[in-house]
Amino acid sequence: MADTHTVTVKRSAGEPQPTFSKTNDGKQSSLCTDCQAIFEGEFLLGHRERQDGEDDESSYSGAYKLYGSGDPTISQGCHLCFLRDRKRIRDGFEFPADLVLRYLIVQGRTRGDFFSLVFSYSFMPPEEEMLDSAEAVVSHELSLSQMYKGEPIVPVEAPGLMESAMEYPVVTASNLTYSQFPPCQIETEENSTTFHRRQTLIDPEFWETYQSMVQSDPVFDSLSVNTNSPSTWAITRCWIKNCVERHELCQLTRNLGAQLPTRLVYVDKDRNIRPRIVEGSVLPENTCYTTLSHRWGTEKFLSLKSSNLKAFQKRLPDAALTPTFVDAMHATLCLGYQYIWIDSICILQDSVDDWSKESQKMGAYYSNSICNLAASKASNGSGSGLFAARDPFAAQSCSVKETWKNTSPQFTFHVHDLMTQFGENVYGCELGDRGWVFQETLLAPRVLYFGSDQIYWDCLCLRACEACPTQWIGLSYKNKIGQMPTYMLSEYCETNRLSDVLRWESVVEEYSSCDLTYPEKDRLVALSGIGRAFGSPADYLAGLWRDDIAKQLLWRPGQHVKRHAAYIAPSWSWASMNGSVTYGNIWDDHDLDEQAKLSYAGGLIRGRLWTAKRGIRDFLVGANLYRVRSITTPFVSLAGAQMQFAGEDMMGRVTGGSLRLKGFLFHLSAAKRRASYRLELISDEEHAKLPPIESLCFLPLRTQSKTTLSGLILEPTNKDLGEYRRIGFFNARDIDMKLRMESLKILHKLQHRLIPLRNGDYIEKTGTKKDSIAECIISII
Repeated sequence: MADTHTVTVKRSAGEPQPTFSKTNDGKQSSLCTDCQAIFEGEFLLGHRERQDGEDDESSYSGAYKLYGSGDPTISQGCHLCFLRDRKRIRDGFEFPADLVLRYLIVQGRTRGDFFSLVFSYSFMPPEEEMLDSAEAVVSHELSLSQMYKGEPIVPVEAPGLMESAMEYPVVTASNLTYSQFPPCQIETEENSTTFHRRQTLIDPEFWETYQSMVQSDPVFDSLSVNTNSPSTWAITRCWIKNCVERHELCQLTRNLGAQLPTRLVYVDKDRNIRPRIVEGSVLPENTCYTTLSHRWGTEKFLSLKSSNLKAFQKRLPDAALTPTFVDAMHATLCLGYQYIWIDSICILQDSVDDWSKESQKMGAYYSNSICNLAASKASNGSGSGLFAARDPFAAQSCSVKETWKNTSPQFTFHVHDLMTQFGENVYGCELGDRGWVFQETLLAPRVLYFGSDQIYWDCLCLRACEACPTQWIGLSYKNKIGQMPTYMLSEYCETNRLSDVLRWESVVEEYSSCDLTYPEKDRLVALSGIGRAFGSPADYLAGLWRDDIAKQLLWRPGQHVKRHAAYIAPSWSWASMNGSVTYGNIWDDHDLDEQAKLSYAGGLIRGRLWTAKRGIRDFLVGANLYRVRSITTPFVSLAGAQMQFAGEDMMGRVTGGSLRLKGFLFHLSAAKRRASYRLELISDEEHAKLPPIESLCFLPLRTQSKTTLSGLILEPTNKDLGEYRRIGFFNARDIDMKLRMESLKILHKLQHRLIPLRNGDYIEKTGTKKDSIAECIISII
């Protein structure tokens, strides 16, 4: 057991309780005596231990502290107790009477933005409070991040930075190493630990503007007990103003020449003037409007129809305005605008023609809005509104100045949830799982997420919340528009097609896991707006793109996934599945050219190529230093495609579709022989038994690695010559040797099982051979 240091601090009788304080301006938060003791005296640093089977360093050991009486009771008015209790409430955890509370502070996970510590607390049985091996009843983590107070943190040195091959235009914390920043020492009895102060991802000018606003605006002197409060609207207007005036990247997402929506809802500050539907064609082109992302839910509410269009143009009746709609209109006015687009009352719900036309434009409606309002807290449709009552601490920063005797220099910490808080509180809600909302929030240049205790902001240049309004609070697991291709942002941007295709696959993986109320109708339609941002409808094939078709065909169903009962897409399209799909390993780090490692002399990422991120990989590809052969050497090519559409939208619903592919088809017999390969046959539908192997055909698509060849399992339709449908995929793994990436030689090890093709197995042969395997043309429907 590691050495354990215990500090016990008793609250004296009659000691006054801490009071609420205004903390968004950087003042120190109120803490109870027990919690303040955490940041006093000697600081002991625990450490992380990687356990077998864990990818991340998520296990802790050493230097546990039991503070105060160990009683987990919450002290009212203590900011740290509030953060701890908020998590308990969200998890539905009740305190048993016999638990004690202990803390552990460890070095933060390696971050690309700032120096931080992880503050872990656990509720333990009292008899196990000192045991490192004890299993916590419940535990959680908070982050101790260096508080930005306006002072610049200048790198100690950055030798060769601008001379490197990366040629960064700006020196920022994200492109410097830890050693290039001023050190911070933590002295313990066992050793001395050195950290490096890295600048938080802060826009200094925006930070100064916000601080000035907080100090001069009296609305920040009052407690913010609701997400519909004056201080909330002051912050949100500040976010929008800063983004519109200073974020060039966010401006590039908007098409200034785009038309306004066909219909908008007009709202007026005068309550005597009722909201009404207006035609976008009669408004000035520069009219700003908001949009709304919400769940329809199961409750009935009045929607726009052909029969009530004229009445709605005069005024919207109360029956058409759900609590969420009313709140969204109020929010639009509070942000300084008078127009909002809401799907159910801006599209004729009983007109197939109007819905078809408007659904094609919905992506543009969201991408050209001034801001999208997301009803994140609503759990059952539009009935619960946007706003929520809250504890004032939810909208305030928790800042703590430590007085540890063994740290130098001393810091003021911002105490907050770990960097996953955005994903947990925004995408972790029911709204975040909706297919239409995925497109809406991905395309909108700015999004305000109305959560259960605060509002979150998201744009390309800032992700923040009310309690942390000027600081980037970390990536969510969906990564928003960071997954979008560069050419979506500007027609003048240079584009890397390889990178674009990679990101489309990421979009498909995320979108396919989302829910749709009407999947038969919306599966492809709800993604069409994002598709238009990626490329031309003429190159779009029911959720796939003509370019790199070999890689995109090799999707894999997730667990408990089956094909839709109704026809939604061809068998070769991921959209035919009722559930999530993945693409497996797209990039293969082990296929990095040795020449790339030798020729790249910048020094910033040397020795870290094996763990390079996608952005660095994209750079290496563009510099011709990194060849991803598993993508650039497919074994099939597109000979033609025929699609049948339900309407005029080439990115919408389809009624049929077929691909003509050139490839190296083969049959297998059921005979088995001991060999140096492993053949995996996986059905697209879980628990579905594949037909006898002699009745199937196999089409190699590409190599997944130096030892694995992957492709499709096809079943003949028995209708036309060479016509098949997809029913699964295969992996042929070479155990003894490393294949050349351009090679089909793994099939030589299957020769004892290969069955010659018959004339009816293909449409025609091309006369080309690869590794003695004949190429032919087939059709997949």
